[in-house]
Amino acid sequence: MRDRIFPRSGYNASASSTAGPQGDYAEIVYLGAVTGGWGTSDENFSVVVTPTSSPSPSWNQSFLAVNASSWAQTAADGFFGLAFSTISDAGANTVVETMLWDGLLDAPRFAMYYGTEFSNTGANADGSGPGDGVLTIGGSREETYVEGAEAGTTWVPLVLLDGQTEYQVWRGKLLSISASRTGDGNGTTTTTIDTATAADAQAATESSVDFYNTYAVFDSGAGSMSVPESQVDAIYEAIGLWSYRDILERGRVPLCAEFNSSWSVSFHFQGDDAADASDVRTVTLTGDQLARPGFANGRQDTCWPPFEGGNGDGFFLLGTPLLNKFYTIWDFGADKVEAYKPQVGFGKLKSGL
Repeated sequence: MRDRIFPRSGYNASASSTAGPQGDYAEIVYLGAVTGGWGTSDENFSVVVTPTSSPSPSWNQSFLAVNASSWAQTAADGFFGLAFSTISDAGANTVVETMLWDGLLDAPRFAMYYGTEFSNTGANADGSGPGDGVLTIGGSREETYVEGAEAGTTWVPLVLLDGQTEYQVWRGKLLSISASRTGDGNGTTTTTIDTATAADAQAATESSVDFYNTYAVFDSGAGSMSVPESQVDAIYEAIGLWSYRDILERGRVPLCAEFNSSWSVSFHFQGDDAADASDVRTVTLTGDQLARPGFANGRQDTCWPPFEGGNGDGFFLLGTPLLNKFYTIWDFGADKVEAYKPQVGFGKLKSGL
């Protein structure tokens, strides 16, 4: 089994003539696991830019030199934080914001195309391999990846929670979720789960919950879509194919054949003007886009349930099952923290991508 252990390469400050002084020790708890290390910095961070004739920028980057982690099976050297530096530990600001503040970026944004291979994404020694995703820092490539370019992009503005003065994560306000299904010659049926119907659906079995403050965090590091426990049954009822309790408690196994384009789930987010009820930004996934094979002991004819319960009230975590179906653009809106007006763009991928 030793040959299956990922060969990690840790940071060695003593081997670098440009290393900064060691700072505080910090531990980061993420999705139930812990990563810890000493805050430090190095003046010799650089990237290869395109075209290759352009000069490569270098800068002084703070980071956490990790020496302990419970992410034992992660095939990576570390985590590349893409949230905001306001939640960083040990003074380790994010790479994107550090470059932004140093004036090294053409635009205050980064963008992601996840590629077509989501499991075996490692590259071979020569740089080739099935992992064909692209992270662009300092710009975006809608003309390459998005059907209709800018016109094919839906923008979801970020919001601050009560009492917050700076952004922490990529969080939008979720107004409702709707599920549409096309029946056998009976037209299309749409069920909306909003602040009223979701509360009513749980009234008989659960205490009153304030659904008027519901938010969704877009997380490129999360491998699922998790929702409040108080809303998960209503979401599955709206889809109309399975009962979440049957899947969770009674052995019901969703078949991949049930994930098709005859049904869809839409997320409806608040737009720029909170006072304008018509300013709603909608992101939709069809059933076939939600298919993730391998649910029942790896069986390829069974698919993972599209949503997981367990979150606290008002909190949706939307990870890669949503994000990898779009070209996503993460725009700060400005290069100064006090002027930030961040938003996330969801671009419909061109055919074949």
